[in-house]
Amino acid sequence: PLGRHTVRVVRVDAARREIVSEARGALFRRWSHRLTVSTREDGRTVYRDLLELGAGRLTPLLWGLAYGFCRCRQARWRPLARTVLAGRG
Repeated sequence: PLGRHTVRVVRVDAARREIVSEARGALFRRWSHRLTVSTREDGRTVYRDLLELGAGRLTPLLWGLAYGFCRCRQARWRPLARTVLAGRG
């Protein structure tokens, strides 16, 4: 709905448990995304998103929207992870 959006996967590194992508869209010039997964000492999993975006004057607004999107996505991952770990997925 907001125009063309192009995503390019830059790197998938299984050893580092990391995916890096870059994107461009109608509203932003740069969208660099690094997703990492790690295991804590207690065995729990840590999922991190690092997002760098540039959209000129729209950057603060788009930053807020991107932040909200990432938080919602991470919240949706929690029940899915519990289901998979319980052997139901």
